[in-house]
Amino acid sequence: MKFLLKFLFVFYFILPNCFSQNTLVSVTYKLSKGNGGKQNVDKIDEASTKTNEVLSGVSKNLELVEFIMYCNEYSSIYFIIDKMQIAEDFTYKIASRLGGNGIYYKNIKKKIKINQKDALGEKLNILYDYDEYEWKITQETKMISGYKCFKAVSTIEEYDYLKKSKIILKPEVWFTPEIPVPFGPKGFDGLPGLILEATNNGKTFIYASKIQFNPENINEILTEPKGGNDIAKDDYLKILAEKINE
Repeated sequence: MKFLLKFLFVFYFILPNCFSQNTLVSVTYKLSKGNGGKQNVDKIDEASTKTNEVLSGVSKNLELVEFIMYCNEYSSIYFIIDKMQIAEDFTYKIASRLGGNGIYYKNIKKKIKINQKDALGEKLNILYDYDEYEWKITQETKMISGYKCFKAVSTIEEYDYLKKSKIILKPEVWFTPEIPVPFGPKGFDGLPGLILEATNNGKTFIYASKIQFNPENINEILTEPKGGNDIAKDDYLKILAEKINE
């Protein structure tokens, strides 16, 4: 607890003055496969050669998928970088979903967190819990792209309407207070610093491959997604399960 209080004091009272120029940021993220993903491939390998071919294509396409996040001190937007030449490839589509589907937007001033995407035959704004994660900041550190990063972990319990049972998610991220914005990829957020690496249950890893400060036209990009119908995340998952089971 003493470590956390000291850490938050540094973040809120010292770092903003030292690194105020680092609060207009664009980050390019890429994907890599974790050990959990390899284990799943091995199991399906034995069951179906056709499935293995698809998974092999997905694995290769992971290297091609890129996402970008723009953020300032109070809002962020994250989406896939459009690659028209391969966007229609089936295995590329599957690979891209591992890094997120649609647009992820959060605004601290408005206290909103949404994922806008085309689903259930329409454009939806899926409303997430604004304080989705209860992070435990550890004292474990490592250097990523020249920045000192701290490891943070969380546990989330959700109800799987398809399996009709509870599931446990264990997100793990590495963030740097040297870039004092509380955002990261695919809706991972809420920490006193930019998230440079993230994974959920140790499967697909999302990592920052490029960081740019004061990118052009960032204020035009950092706007709330337009259109779409609002729906709570839990209601969306329930309806989705019902559609799949029809």
